[in-house]
Amino acid sequence: FYVLLPQLADLERTADAFSSAHWGWLPVVVAATLATFIGAAVSFMGSVPTPIRFWPTLRAQVASAFVGRITPGSTGGIAVGIRYLQRSGHDPAAATASVGLNAAAGFIIHLSLMVGFFAWTGTSGIGGFSLPDVNSILGVIALVLSIGGAILVARPLRERLLRPALRSLGHALTAVQQVATSPLRVAQLVG
Repeated sequence: FYVLLPQLADLERTADAFSSAHWGWLPVVVAATLATFIGAAVSFMGSVPTPIRFWPTLRAQVASAFVGRITPGSTGGIAVGIRYLQRSGHDPAAATASVGLNAAAGFIIHLSLMVGFFAWTGTSGIGGFSLPDVNSILGVIALVLSIGGAILVARPLRERLLRPALRSLGHALTAVQQVATSPLRVAQLVG
């Protein structure tokens, strides 16, 4: 909607663009688009400690892309991935860890590629970059530590929140360890 509406507002320029387009590139664009979904499915399969089937994973990645476009911060795409793994028989903590591992690996790879391309093309015209204010960072750290301290001090909170969280963290770390110790899974994840 956000991309299409401004194009429709200037319909004459859109019609000119379509009339002067090189339609021979359309199959290449469609094939490249499909290849991104295939790559996403292979990467997702690499983030899961146990084997999952390719075609359902590919469908889940396409659904995740569509849902991710209409939800804030792509949370819908993350939820689709977690639910898909849960429906495939994975523990919720392991499913969440797998989706998180896939997202983290994608972020690191995209960031590395971006830095590499900036170095290759030069940095003129990019503009400056500044870190957030130190007081804001310290305020967030103090808030997190205060909440963590309240959970540790209050026995009912500790029993209701900390123990289940530690149990889930154990499942998640086991899943990440299984992926990290498999060269094939790591190759799928970062490939």
